[in-house]
Amino acid sequence: MIYDIIYFLLKWICHVFFDLKVIGRENVPKSGSVILASNHVSYLDPILMGVSVSRRLNFLAKEEIFKNPLFSWFLKKLQTFPVSRKRVGPSTVRNALRLVEKGKVLLLFPEGTRGDGKSLLKAKNGIGVIAGRSGAVIVHAYLEGPQMILPRGSRWVRLHSVTVYFGPPLLPNSSSFASEAGKKKAYEEVAGQVMDQIERLRLHMERSPEAVG
Repeated sequence: MIYDIIYFLLKWICHVFFDLKVIGRENVPKSGSVILASNHVSYLDPILMGVSVSRRLNFLAKEEIFKNPLFSWFLKKLQTFPVSRKRVGPSTVRNALRLVEKGKVLLLFPEGTRGDGKSLLKAKNGIGVIAGRSGAVIVHAYLEGPQMILPRGSRWVRLHSVTVYFGPPLLPNSSSFASEAGKKKAYEEVAGQVMDQIERLRLHMERSPEAVG
């Protein structure tokens, strides 16, 4: 109930004040396990991604913001759970896999931290572990504009248009999962593939902004 109320309120705000446009929404499967993998440029990214799809998303957020009990309760109502920015621990992987195995949609930011909006950072291996072990479909996404709404270091929100691009769904691809020794390399390969697809989507968007997918 709380999620639905917040969803419709924030969706209205994003469309009215940030002229939110969504391209390729049909690429997000209407059912089944999905990992949404997006670039990360602003604290607003989870909100913008959440209101850009019709399905409920499950989020990861840095563990520091869960210290306040009331705020922690609120975040959990919005289907958010804590994760360390230093390393993806076993409990994080277990929680993520549990959600995906139940047929949920999990939003991940492979870079692990906010970029500058000009170039993509190298992906953390966590996305490779979760994607590789779950075998879930991955939908890559690219956010354009959030870094102008809330620039790094700024306390004030600015008006600026935002576009969210969704690419076609893909499955993680690596032949190294077969052996235990090859798993680490496989996770690194999948993480690299994820960022390559997001970069490909960014370049495609720049060439043909209305024809991504």
